[in-house]
Amino acid sequence: MELVKNRYKLEYKSEKEFIEAFSSWTLKPAKEKALLLDEIERFKLMPKLRFYEEDILIIAKYIYNNELEKPSWFDSFYNKQ
Repeated sequence: MELVKNRYKLEYKSEKEFIEAFSSWTLKPAKEKALLLDEIERFKLMPKLRFYEEDILIIAKYIYNNELEKPSWFDSFYNKQ
């Protein structure tokens, strides 16, 4: 999740832009608006999730504003990117 968060923060600088883009993608995933194309090629497009929009907005805000736990391999992988 940290990779996704970092990529969205690079593209969408403000909290509002981040939350709107993250929520839009989560509610209606589409390859055309994907930021992580390599991951889509590798894992395929994620299915549409059955969450209420209000819940996705809360989750997106939490992701934007909080430190997320990283797997032990994350820093070495991310630094290679």
